[in-house]
Amino acid sequence: MTSPVPAGVLRAALLWIALGLLVALVVTAGATIGRSVRGSIADRRREAATERIQPALFERLARHDPDWTAWLAECSPTERRVLESEVDRLLRSFTGTDRDQVRALAKQLELGRRAEQPFDVGDRIRRLEALSWLALLDYPINIDRLRKRCSSDPDERAAVARVFYEHDVPDASAVGTRLLLRTDDPLPLFGRDTLYRLNETDPTALLETGTSQWTDWSDAVLAQALETLQYCDPADTDAPLEWVFSCLSHETPTVRAAAIGALGTYAWHPDIQSRLDIVWLVADPDPRVRRATYRHLSEWGDADDVRTIVNTAAAESDDRALLIVADELTERLQADDRDLPPRLRQCLDWVVADQPRTG
Repeated sequence: MTSPVPAGVLRAALLWIALGLLVALVVTAGATIGRSVRGSIADRRREAATERIQPALFERLARHDPDWTAWLAECSPTERRVLESEVDRLLRSFTGTDRDQVRALAKQLELGRRAEQPFDVGDRIRRLEALSWLALLDYPINIDRLRKRCSSDPDERAAVARVFYEHDVPDASAVGTRLLLRTDDPLPLFGRDTLYRLNETDPTALLETGTSQWTDWSDAVLAQALETLQYCDPADTDAPLEWVFSCLSHETPTVRAAAIGALGTYAWHPDIQSRLDIVWLVADPDPRVRRATYRHLSEWGDADDVRTIVNTAAAESDDRALLIVADELTERLQADDRDLPPRLRQCLDWVVADQPRTG
């Protein structure tokens, strides 16, 4: 049987434990306060540097020769960091000669060379940051290196496609479109914006990519590709649209609706009009598809198509769809008001009454 610990020894041990905890607390508090003080000093230095740098930067931008080299030689490390932030901000908002001047400053700061370095490490965040810089800078890029090094991550592929677009590399539209659409997951907002920019004035690359790959895309990606076509300028009338027509009978309503929107861009052409069966489309069981038909095809229909739409509207159960009909066919419906279904006439009255307020 063990003997009890003497009370004096126990009190001494507890005292040493309490003293140790107190010392640890003091050290931790001191370190925290020290970091806070250093952070506060750094913030004040940065704020002071920003107050000095911003007016000087804009004054030099107004010069014919800003002489960035001489100015940077006088800047402190804190001021150079402030300049890097200002360059990032201005490159996203400036255009023309002002943008060229800021890019010249970025070159003197060696931002392009430094942006390339993260491609040799495994840090995804640093690579995305580097790609963001490369998209902004007038800096030579290695197309093959970017495409191979950043091909496994959809966000990186989107960033690489944006670099190709901003640098106007050969076949940027085709290469960037294929990079973006090599995924089963829906494109993020940045990726959708890049896909649009790559195809905005000529969506041939997107149409040709869809011709060979649309059956491999997920429903979400397929719908996004079709929605992008809706906002792009139309390609030539001999563009490959067969796969878009095939999507009119897709099992997913969002895909069918997006296909209608895409074809609405070409519906002014008689050959395209003749292949769009309004009777079949307005009979779709899903209201999203009917809404798309009313919104994108009503203005291109002939008198028979308009009559088909009006007859269908008599049994239309979706109020939003009826409102779209009234909005898209206001003048035609006003001319034929006597034969309108009551609910459609109510929507027409609302649209007409609202016109003075919306112009």
